[in-house]
Amino acid sequence: HMVDVIRPIWKWIVFGVVASAAITVWIPPGAIAGWSNINPAISGLAALAIALPLYVCATASVPIAAALIAQGMPTGAALVFLMAGPATNIATIGAVKRAFGGRVLAVYLSTVVLGSVGLAYVYDAFIPFEAVGGLAHEHAQPWWAWASAVLLAGLFVYFIVDDLRTAWRRRSAPAGPAVVTLEVGGLTCNNCVRKLERALRDADGVTSAMVTLEPSQATVEGSARAPDLEAVVRAAGYAVK
Repeated sequence: HMVDVIRPIWKWIVFGVVASAAITVWIPPGAIAGWSNINPAISGLAALAIALPLYVCATASVPIAAALIAQGMPTGAALVFLMAGPATNIATIGAVKRAFGGRVLAVYLSTVVLGSVGLAYVYDAFIPFEAVGGLAHEHAQPWWAWASAVLLAGLFVYFIVDDLRTAWRRRSAPAGPAVVTLEVGGLTCNNCVRKLERALRDADGVTSAMVTLEPSQATVEGSARAPDLEAVVRAAGYAVK
């Protein structure tokens, strides 16, 4: 399950870690420490201005916010960056405007900005920067932190190799791959869907596979023959109708 959760967002995690490392290296320690002396609303809006041009999701913003706190950003402003940043980047604003119009966009932005800045006020009032900022400067990491980093790096390597293998299969597949649709019995939950998709994608001659609960079927693209795909489905523990 952990692999299935991390796979869709692993590239964003890498982006966030690289960006946080760049912030740590290029911004001198304490360079933005003066933010703690200004009004939380102003520091929150400044954090929002930093997040606005960044096309990052919530996953990538976490390590970036941690690096900004380590360089002196108030925790309330970092909270604004975490909450409002992914919701107010240029791409999100454009998508909301196209889908719902300018009036809904104005309400959306007002709610996100005012809500996040208001929570920053509350956060700074109850949890001072000294209580959190010092944790970002801890250099001695426990063994489990190193073990987690090694495990995560191993997962990244696995994802890279798997993506390269999938890309190679697609490139080496003949032009105009056939599409085979199988009616599958025994699928009861999303775990079944993920299990069967992995089994089909690992089969020879398969360039892509998609399994759905409703309707209960598998759509496979590639050069693999239907009888071979049916055998894969049965080997995974499901029936072919």
